[in-house]
Amino acid sequence: MVNLKSILAYTLPIPILFTVGVLAFFVLFPSESQTLNTFVSYISSLSTILMVLIVVITTSLQRREMENTRLLQTQPLPIIIPSEKSYIEELRFFYSPDTSTPSLDRRIFFCFNIENIGNAPAIAVKIAPRLIYTNEEGKFEEIRPVCTEFGYLKQGQKEEDEIMFIDPKDRKMTKCIMNNFLTSKVPCIDEIKPTILDLAIFFKNVLGASFREDIQFLIYPKDDEEEKIKSALKLTQNAEIDYRTKLKELGVISKKDENEGHLLLHNLNKELASQEGSQKLGLEIPQSSTDFSVKTISNKEFQKQTQLRLVQPAFSISFKTET
Repeated sequence: MVNLKSILAYTLPIPILFTVGVLAFFVLFPSESQTLNTFVSYISSLSTILMVLIVVITTSLQRREMENTRLLQTQPLPIIIPSEKSYIEELRFFYSPDTSTPSLDRRIFFCFNIENIGNAPAIAVKIAPRLIYTNEEGKFEEIRPVCTEFGYLKQGQKEEDEIMFIDPKDRKMTKCIMNNFLTSKVPCIDEIKPTILDLAIFFKNVLGASFREDIQFLIYPKDDEEEKIKSALKLTQNAEIDYRTKLKELGVISKKDENEGHLLLHNLNKELASQEGSQKLGLEIPQSSTDFSVKTISNKEFQKQTQLRLVQPAFSISFKTET
């Protein structure tokens, strides 16, 4: 069935054209030719032309609607299912060759399964993530890592993956999130300081139709790890003071000798890992059920949106300590 709004949009100018055509008769025709028979003949021809125009427009809209219907009959639907493996990693030191500035932080890992529950394969699947949290000043901050890509998901296929969020500008991301959790206790969408994971999922079907799916999750530490969070925050505060001199030394040594800098970074992280409060923390990631939508988009919009999100995050080096 043709969309009524589309028909109205194209046919509303028809009465205007008819009126203009009638006025043209009195303007363009000589007065001696403006007889009743001539007018009736002119109106008949004008009406025929406009009726043909309406038929052409309606047929064109029907053809377009049929084509869109055919494109959308094959409907993939990738669904994101958070995993219980999601976590805030161990506290560690990082060193960025780009800025030559050592830092102390924890990264966040969102672990998930993606499953195509639609009735057709999904092509060129891209996940554009965004982590939104409240900083120390009470303002919202965004972390946007690079897109996660799945080239092809056949019907019923399930894949496991993870997305890493790293603070690119030493904005104390995880420290803020843990502090906000201890303040709010029971995070929910109505809280003043929620942490939100926003995912935009872009994909195509086998006929080339493009889609955008939006879904949101809440992120907060597990309830039974409150004491661990307190220890983690205490260690972070102490380490920022206790290791200040060693971090400056790390920056100087790394500039002179990269291998020696890596060795010092490894030893510092090994020492840090032995202290109480350095362990990783589990995360709860329930879905906000009201924030889910799927819509068709143009191929141009598909390219534009995915290209905007292909920005590499800040590069950093760290070493995991063997246990």
